[in-house]
Amino acid sequence: MAKNLALAGVGVAILPRRVANASGRLQCLHPTLPLMPDVVYLAYRVDWQRTRAATCLKDALVAHGRLLGSDAESQRIEQAIPQSGRGG
Repeated sequence: MAKNLALAGVGVAILPRRVANASGRLQCLHPTLPLMPDVVYLAYRVDWQRTRAATCLKDALVAHGRLLGSDAESQRIEQAIPQSGRGG
């Protein structure tokens, strides 16, 4: 909803970079504003079905998630953050 409001010109929004970049029309307000890395977790129930289809879905989600941070901008941000600030 925040992205749609920003696209409509209602105001500014704080969004994950990949959400803002997906529109191709949003931009950072000022280059000195901080960029924060985000972490995406895949959580599922322990009793989740261990079928071939479920495993394939999980593997596809993990592979796609690894690609999300593979762009040059993500790598630059990751390198600029001190190890203690990575939340891991």
